[in-house]
Amino acid sequence: MTPEPEAHRIEHGTEVLLPFLLRMNSNLRVVPIVLGQADYAQTGRIGAALATVVAEATKPVLLVISSDMNHFAAEPENRRLDLMALQAMCSGQPQRLAQVVVENRISMCGVIPALAVMQALQRQTPAIAPELVDYTTAPPSAVMPAAWWGMGES
Repeated sequence: MTPEPEAHRIEHGTEVLLPFLLRMNSNLRVVPIVLGQADYAQTGRIGAALATVVAEATKPVLLVISSDMNHFAAEPENRRLDLMALQAMCSGQPQRLAQVVVENRISMCGVIPALAVMQALQRQTPAIAPELVDYTTAPPSAVMPAAWWGMGES
């Protein structure tokens, strides 16, 4: 990975989650990682690096993915496409998520970090069973609906 300050200028995924995470644990230490374009093999290398960091950590590590889901469609279509991506994420199979997003032209902002984290988790726990924590869309007056989700080991 190469530091790229410009990538963080308009990035909003981290700042959206920080208040919630810090409310749960005010002593939390955060290492934000913002990813740009990457192919599946590159997300695998990022996932491997994340898995190594997690394995070598002396304290528990929480990996969080923040993503706006599908954009630029009517609300019912956004929800339909969002649910397809979320179901693929809940399969625990990163390749399935990649396939669903490409085949259905889902404009999910966080697909690259999702693939990387899913691959890291898969290395740590091959039989991982992610669970959807929450999903919501923005109010009808908003231009782009958003989704919030998390993965937990069951």
